[in-house]
Amino acid sequence: NVDPPQRCEKLLAYFESLSTKYPNEIDFQPDIFSYNSVISALAKAAKYDSSAARRAEALLLRIYDSSKKNKRVRPNTLTFSAVMNALAQSREEGSAERAEVLLRMMEKSYAKGARLMKPNVVCYSAIINAWAKSGKSGAAVRAERILNRMLEMYKATGDPDFYPNEISFNSAINCWSSEAESEPTAARRAELLVTRMKALHEEKFNDMQHRTRRRLKPNTRTWNAVMMAYVNSGADNAVSRCENILTNELENVYSDTGDTTFRPDA
Repeated sequence: NVDPPQRCEKLLAYFESLSTKYPNEIDFQPDIFSYNSVISALAKAAKYDSSAARRAEALLLRIYDSSKKNKRVRPNTLTFSAVMNALAQSREEGSAERAEVLLRMMEKSYAKGARLMKPNVVCYSAIINAWAKSGKSGAAVRAERILNRMLEMYKATGDPDFYPNEISFNSAINCWSSEAESEPTAARRAELLVTRMKALHEEKFNDMQHRTRRRLKPNTRTWNAVMMAYVNSGADNAVSRCENILTNELENVYSDTGDTTFRPDA
């Protein structure tokens, strides 16, 4: 049996063969939507198919190279973000590094005027998530570096597409949680990121032009990751710190506000 991604790849190959056979027939020319559909199918399969991310990456690079001659088919933000997410899901050795290479390609192309390749919060968050899932030593530093770059770019441009969201922060915090057994400062670094989230949430809170700030606040997943960092750290104050977080940051806030994003879970 042929799985959906392979079926999509075969249809695309047939489409491309028709394009070669009938070069003057516009209806037989695949466009970026054709390629994005195949890449999206591969990205969804990356969780269970270790080769899917590599195939998506290879297809993107082929489009990117051919776009220098064929201006009709150019990769866009969706193309890149789908491949980055596929690499993050694959957890293959070196996938986070490869995803970051794609991000640098986007940034350089965008700086040269390729507006369709503008990196956004989805792209940057995918890279952070790739580092979070990599299991590599030093991944948390790399993830936080990307987070800082987002904030610097937002500060320099005022463009909300660069502004990190809860996923960006939570993925970076998960990175520190994963390294807590070997990195003594990891739990504290994770909690410092929550402090930054809170500060950013309050900063210019009434500025309706940047409503993304209203979504940028720690939630149950955020605090769970911080507590796990303390648990993994084995620190002497781990239990008391977790109890304090559970009571003051989750139970009390949920009780006082009724905000379900702070409701403790199992």
